[in-house]
This record gives sequence, structure tokens and C-alpha cells, in this order.
Amino acid sequence: MDKFKITQKCATTQELTAFGIVIPSTNKNVELEFSESEVNTLTIPDPDTNELMTVHEVIFSVSCVGQIRGGYCTQLIKGMGEASRSDIVAAARAAITAGNE
Repeated sequence: MDKFKITQKCATTQELTAFGIVIPSTNKNVELEFSESEVNTLTIPDPDTNELMTVHEVIFSVSCVGQIRGGYCTQLIKGMGEASRSDIVAAARAAITAGNE
């Protein structure tokens, strides 16, 4: 399975359910887990050359402790043509983790 984790510093809110109050909380570290990747391969015209190019769309399920509803993250990978699924997922993972540094 294609699981990995990143820690993201983000603004969040906390709800005091007994009172229906939502309190802002800022700069909280949240550990996100990415899993269950799906890879879709598309052939589209290159906007620069108008020639056909292959783009891989990698979709990860995203979850974290205490979540109410899970999410997803989509990463587009260009220039890998006929690469293996594992190489495409590794490139998507590298792009996501690099964007978090």
C-alpha cells in the first residue's frame, strides 16, 4: 500500500459541542496520512507544443486523527510516459512532500 505521512502546520478550529461554540486555534501541527492511491493516465495536448503528451493523475485518500470526514489530494505527474505505477506514485509522493518543506 502507498501510505506516507506529513506534518502540516495549519490554522484549525475546535468546536465545544456541548455549547455549540467554535474556537479558532492557529498554528497547530496536524499529521496527515496519505493512502490508497489511484492512478489515472490521460493523453492531452501539450499547451506549449500542441503535441499529445501523457499526464498521470495520482489521487490519494487523506486522513488525520480526529477528522470528521476524510479528504483527498490530487497530484499531476508529467513526463513519465510508460513508467511503472510504483514510479509514478513515488514521483507524486515526492512532489507532495517537497511542497510541504
